[in-house]
Amino acid sequence: MFVGGLSMKFFDENYSQEIPTRIKCLRKKYNLKQSDLGNACQVSQVEKGKRQVTALILLYYS
Repeated sequence: MFVGGLSMKFFDENYSQEIPTRIKCLRKKYNLKQSDLGNACQVSQVEKGKRQVTALILLYYS
């Protein structure tokens, strides 16, 4: 049961169905700044849900 708790914690901290939340979690996990993914302003807008994900951000995470 303890192992299941650890795996659930991992997914809670590192994964989300929502793209903006997933980007935030992955940036935190890999210690990346918004500017590391391209235009920091665009990344910020994507994380806030105000802009669609750009190809550059998707390319970085693939």
